[in-house]
Amino acid sequence: MLLGKLLRAFRTGKLAHAFIVSATDLDYSRTWLTPLAQAILDTQDLMHPDWLQLKPSGSMAQIKTEEVRLLVQRVQQTALAGIRKVVWIEDAERCPPSAANIFLKTLEEAPPQTYFFLLSSHPSQLLSTIRSRCFIIRLQGIPEPICLPLWEDWKRQLSDILLALLADHDRQFRLIPIPQLYALLASLENLVSNAMSQTSVDTEAPEGTPVHETAQRSLQRALWSDLEHFIANILYHQGNTSVLKRLPAIVAFLEKCHGLSELNLPFTSTIEACLIFTAQILAQAKVEHSSRFSLI
Repeated sequence: MLLGKLLRAFRTGKLAHAFIVSATDLDYSRTWLTPLAQAILDTQDLMHPDWLQLKPSGSMAQIKTEEVRLLVQRVQQTALAGIRKVVWIEDAERCPPSAANIFLKTLEEAPPQTYFFLLSSHPSQLLSTIRSRCFIIRLQGIPEPICLPLWEDWKRQLSDILLALLADHDRQFRLIPIPQLYALLASLENLVSNAMSQTSVDTEAPEGTPVHETAQRSLQRALWSDLEHFIANILYHQGNTSVLKRLPAIVAFLEKCHGLSELNLPFTSTIEACLIFTAQILAQAKVEHSSRFSLI
């Protein structure tokens, strides 16, 4: 439905010129967005000369500053095969600040008939000045399968803790349940450790080998993605205006912690940071909601 609306906006001349498309699965973002780019250029050819693509490269998987400069030069030139250009940047958060600032000026003073699509798994890591100049589309994507029987039970326990923070018992404010959160973190660490031990047995790949490390990162990435959607969904459906007002901040912090986990920070440490932050925000929302209720 959303893609259809964007296509209609393009055909009626009302499509914005810059978008950030966010999903945990880059392939899903690419597949979802490609029909819009094809419609803009009136082509099915992914090698179209006016389809300007940029993505990370090299051992550090970064977008190089020189590549951004070349892209900016090409954006300023006349379209080669039509009247419109599409600028397509994958993993846009991997653009260093120096290169991002070069790109920002082009985004601010974009030539006519030029459309920018920034694909990102962690849009909170983009410069705030870039985010403010783009429409942000968040895609649910296709979650990776998680073969952990205890994971759903772990999420139910987390849900009980978070929702208890919002429960109105005799209008008393509840303290943040720090002991319960840390007990939950300990059980998560055991859950992941047991899963990886089983992986070592199944794949005959001892701990520390590339196969084992790849499997561990894949599992952690799947858990993080599922946890982001899970927390956002349960809070959104509470219908609490104080929570909804703070939900963008919670989602942004979840994305930030997920990004730090991808940068090799300890998995449980990033989970710990996101749970404590979420609990603090919900406690603030509870105080605001209860205070308003007491005034009524």
